[in-house]
Amino acid sequence: MRLNKILGIMFIFLSLILSACSQDGKEYNFHGKSNNWIVKYETEISNERELADVSFEYIGKEPAPAVFGYNLKSSWFEITSKEERFNQQGKNINSGNSECTGPPLNNESCAVIIEEDEQMEAKIEWDGNSEVIILNRK
Repeated sequence: MRLNKILGIMFIFLSLILSACSQDGKEYNFHGKSNNWIVKYETEISNERELADVSFEYIGKEPAPAVFGYNLKSSWFEITSKEERFNQQGKNINSGNSECTGPPLNNESCAVIIEEDEQMEAKIEWDGNSEVIILNRK
């Protein structure tokens, strides 16, 4: 009987902790597609940190480029890379992640206001070609 009470209290305590943590961060997923590329930006943002995963997948009919460059921008950030290579074995995918750490490690908050109709823009350049892809929230 005592074990059931202890387990019950632990369950309630764990549920409260998990619900508090899940309300802290908000997830935002942006996807865009063209004839040659699929771009994804998926992030979880809170005041304390932003964890983001970004991927570029080549789906074109021509052979995949050895090197490509991109500029990815939104209302709250912009990143550029001139020389990227595919980094997933046997797939034409380049993926990576980033992290912003806010208080207490940094004086700046990582939280941003993302509107319901927010979009991102990815410009990709490869082998003398370029495309602009609009990423919409999913």
